[in-house]
Amino acid sequence: MKKLFPGAAALVLLFTACSKDDKPATPDQPNTPQTTGKYILQQITPLDTLEAAYDADNNMEKIITWQVGKTVKSFDELIRENGKLTKVMSTYSGAATKLRQTLEYNSAGKLVKSNWYLSPDGHMSSYDSLVYNATGGLAEMYEYSPGLTSPELDVRHVYIWDNNGNIIKALGLGISGIAPDTVFTEYTYDNKINWGAKQPEFFLTNPKDPAFGLSANNILKMVQTTPATSPDRSSVTTRTYTYDEEGYPVTRKDLIQTIQAGNVLTSYDDSFIFLYIKR
Repeated sequence: MKKLFPGAAALVLLFTACSKDDKPATPDQPNTPQTTGKYILQQITPLDTLEAAYDADNNMEKIITWQVGKTVKSFDELIRENGKLTKVMSTYSGAATKLRQTLEYNSAGKLVKSNWYLSPDGHMSSYDSLVYNATGGLAEMYEYSPGLTSPELDVRHVYIWDNNGNIIKALGLGISGIAPDTVFTEYTYDNKINWGAKQPEFFLTNPKDPAFGLSANNILKMVQTTPATSPDRSSVTTRTYTYDEEGYPVTRKDLIQTIQAGNVLTSYDDSFIFLYIKR
């Protein structure tokens, strides 16, 4: 593991966190590749650790997930062609390395298609088609499965942005596009730096979560509802952070609840520690 990363002196170990009330940090150009700066090194949870490795140009080239005890759970290799991430190869639990994802871009360099190869036989299992608005923000995403004779639309996602560069609402419309199939997700944010949006690889390898991969700030609350079929039921995730002096999160605690008619049906929590590296 040590061969993948610089020495310990280069690590920014951010356990000494600042208060949430410290001076806000202003995000700049979210989802734009950095040439130098602060990069995520590890995301640590009670069950596993996600670790990133970088090439000489500060492009993320490997994502490794370790289980407790330092056993490798998964290993993703990010492959580039002409400076663009075009392919992800994955190894899971020591099995053979397989193609997981290929990526396609438009003339402006925006991701427009993500092809997924998650079936046991290695064939393409689904793909996502992405559409952008006039200002370059993600407007819609369409999830397709191959179908017997032609691609079949499974879900259409619509995204609504605020003036701070954050996705504040997402609508997931089922194949019929009618109200009973619509899932509403609403987001609220802090005013600190979302490290995920400063490193495009996170959105490119997981475009199904654009609120994390593209929004300038960090999600404080996420509420998911299906008003037509379950009007009194919601899934609510509340996040609490501590930050470093530059406005980057160093810890996060999640409270995930299912609520119906004002009553909490299920509740559990999770915790994260974020370590960064300066390059």
